[in-house]
Amino acid sequence: MASGGAGGSPIYRAMTPRALAVAVLALAAAAISVVALDWLLRVQHGGGDAAVEAAAFWSWLEVGALACVAAALVQLIAGLRGNLPALGVGDAAWPPPTVVLFATLPGLNIVFAGLVMIETWRASDPDRPQSLFVNWRASPGGGAVAIWLVLLIAGLCLLVLPWALLGLGAQGEAQGLLDGPLLISIGHLCLIASQVMLGPLAVLLARRQHLRAGRPDVGALPVW
Repeated sequence: MASGGAGGSPIYRAMTPRALAVAVLALAAAAISVVALDWLLRVQHGGGDAAVEAAAFWSWLEVGALACVAAALVQLIAGLRGNLPALGVGDAAWPPPTVVLFATLPGLNIVFAGLVMIETWRASDPDRPQSLFVNWRASPGGGAVAIWLVLLIAGLCLLVLPWALLGLGAQGEAQGLLDGPLLISIGHLCLIASQVMLGPLAVLLARRQHLRAGRPDVGALPVW
């Protein structure tokens, strides 16, 4: 995170350890999601009470694993954003009321995290020269981050849809979706794909910042 160094200059801190933590947790969450999907499909095919109990156990474990990934990702994003002043980007701050609003609203906070990651990807471009005449917002955007965000949102929406319909009173439609394996399979596959993507993305984001910090015209010295 950025902090005052000699003369009050911001300090760059390498985010590789946090990125590796996100990668490990994301891959573990993907593996748990695979097992959870397997048990859910067994329930769909009449696996009996044992399959129902196992599916419930792995589904709750999946929720816990995703919560751990989210917590680690928040720490990584905070560190990456905190590095930006040391990397020559001093105008990437969001207004505090906006951050509080976007970060606390369910659903919207996921979109906000993705937008912040795309913005951080651009700001951390290692090929951009440090100049008053070069706008960091013109750097190439993170297309891979956008794909990750779409997969994550699609997976969560598909898995939450039946329960949302139940809450709205559409019991027939909701039960039909819950009884069919298609929605569960597609939702979990999107979620698994997003977790598999997240690990390399996190490591690559930390690597981009490290390369930018090493540019002669940036000159940010890493602190581990």
